Amino acid sequence: LGHCYSLNVEPVARLVPFVRRLRGGKGVATTLGCLLGLAPTLALVALGVFLIVFSLFRIVSLASVVAALAVPIYVALATVN
Repeated sequence: LGHCYSLNVEPVARLVPFVRRLRGGKGVATTLGCLLGLAPTLALVALGVFLIVFSLFRIVSLASVVAALAVPIYVALATVN
């Protein structure tokens, strides 16, 4: 239960300042830190996708969203076998 809390609530708590006065942006880094502790392979996949998309488009928000979408896709493909 603690793992679920740290991976779901902590990044959301970091994104709350973004709603107020457009300050924040620590949610992606916090999520990556949680993933590094809980699922290092998954964190490396997300980081790799982030770096590839960022190097192609130079837009951090796009790279963050694509990396976040890549995580469940990777999990679904990895658990098919």
